[in-house]
Amino acid sequence: MRLCEREPAGTQVVYGPNLYLDFTHMNDKLSPKPGALLTLSTSSPTSFRWAKLTLDQCLSHHDVCSSAYKSATYAPRRLLDLSHVEYNGTMRLVVVNLANDARPQYATLSHRWGNEPIACLLMENEANLQESLSVDNLPLTFQQAAMVTLSLGLRYIWIDSLCIIQDSPIDWEHESAIMGDIYRGSVCTIAACSAINRHEGLFTPRNPLLDLPCILTEDAGVTMGSEFTGFLPIISHREDG
Repeated sequence: MRLCEREPAGTQVVYGPNLYLDFTHMNDKLSPKPGALLTLSTSSPTSFRWAKLTLDQCLSHHDVCSSAYKSATYAPRRLLDLSHVEYNGTMRLVVVNLANDARPQYATLSHRWGNEPIACLLMENEANLQESLSVDNLPLTFQQAAMVTLSLGLRYIWIDSLCIIQDSPIDWEHESAIMGDIYRGSVCTIAACSAINRHEGLFTPRNPLLDLPCILTEDAGVTMGSEFTGFLPIISHREDG
């Protein structure tokens, strides 16, 4: 997936009837206007654009956020390289060598495994995965996580079942011990919050009329670099806070 170019301030980006992002009141940090309408699915171009803008703003203007992922002491042994996904639909497993390279920027995936067998890295297939792994052969959640990672401008993603050798007690013990640093060291974590297994994917349909803007500021006791605007379901909204 390729992101569209940013429209200049003073325009409205229309993605469907009555569904748009209003950029007529954008500030110098390229934040969409609070209260901009949402699209019918979290897989829409608007959602991808909002995620990319938000991550860029976070890394550029929030000192704590931009330095947090660099504070991890340990890095994962392996990552999935997505640089060929757009060209031939494949990714590959790569070993992170901090002795020769700087710590790469990567995303992490948080997901529920479910009860069925899952695509895994094993001792017997590690060499094959280092050569090539077809995205089409992966569960839907993994496929969509790769898409989101690329849309955010990142090349690498860490997925536990594909980056830890599942039948190696030694590898599992080492990587599980630094799990906190693996997530802390990622630029962002992609969470499959609505899926009960790896086949349900990341994206969900939604009714834009059932969402209200939720504006969090430092005055409200939230510690962050600048005002953040998100959305909450209307059923969770309370006037008394």
